[in-house]
Amino acid sequence: LAGDGVVRTAVGIALLFGGGILALLLKYGRYLLGLYVGEGSAVLVPAHAYVHIRSFSMPTTLLYNVLQAALLGAKDSTTPLVAITVATVANCVGDFYLVVHRGMGIAGAAIATLAAQVLGTAALLGPARRKLFATRPERAALEQAGRSSSISAASFLSFAAPVLTLVMGKIAAFGVMTHVAAALPKETALAAHQIVLSLFFFVSPFLEVLSQTAQAFLPQFYAGRRAEDGKQKDPARATALEEGGALLALRLLGLGAAVSVVVVAAVVAVPAAL
Repeated sequence: LAGDGVVRTAVGIALLFGGGILALLLKYGRYLLGLYVGEGSAVLVPAHAYVHIRSFSMPTTLLYNVLQAALLGAKDSTTPLVAITVATVANCVGDFYLVVHRGMGIAGAAIATLAAQVLGTAALLGPARRKLFATRPERAALEQAGRSSSISAASFLSFAAPVLTLVMGKIAAFGVMTHVAAALPKETALAAHQIVLSLFFFVSPFLEVLSQTAQAFLPQFYAGRRAEDGKQKDPARATALEEGGALLALRLLGLGAAVSVVVVAAVVAVPAAL
């Protein structure tokens, strides 16, 4: 439980920012959507209805992402898989009941997604509490030994800056594409863009698995190499760690390149087939 302080700080920041985004969307959601798709767009009203409901999932969405990443970092891939399964089943059942059976339209879809997000997060809480967080006696023992597990928010943000930059880059890229599609005449272009983007998100987990695998397993090789360099006792082990990390990285890159070619071909072929 060496990462107890990091996870606690990340959870606190996630809930704080999630609450802030919730308040922002509730107050300025329609205005922001108007800037995004245009005030005269026919999709503005239903989009605002959807965003208004989905905004309540912001705290749990960020919490879900933090816990999922922490569990994967702890080499637990089973719990996130269970959580995704719970959320997927809940979303499908909710969509069928609220949209198809009750005829609630886009509001029903938003409620189903909100409920699925909450249930998926709930599925992570129990295992995360057992595997990621130190108990009170453990924290007390650390404090008595002069080894506090807490870290400052500033230290955490400096550590998380590269990941935050990556996420913001993805959001900016997808946001610009959606904005351009929404600015085109009629709503057909935006609908087609949403279909292709949904297909991309559907197949992207195949590559995300490789990314998470690299983030979970590669650091131990480089951390071990630095430790061996610091000891200066076993250069052969340090070299073996470096070679092992390089081999794993090359295999993941090769597998990622192969999968990405198949994924891109499939996504490009779907609109042509339709």
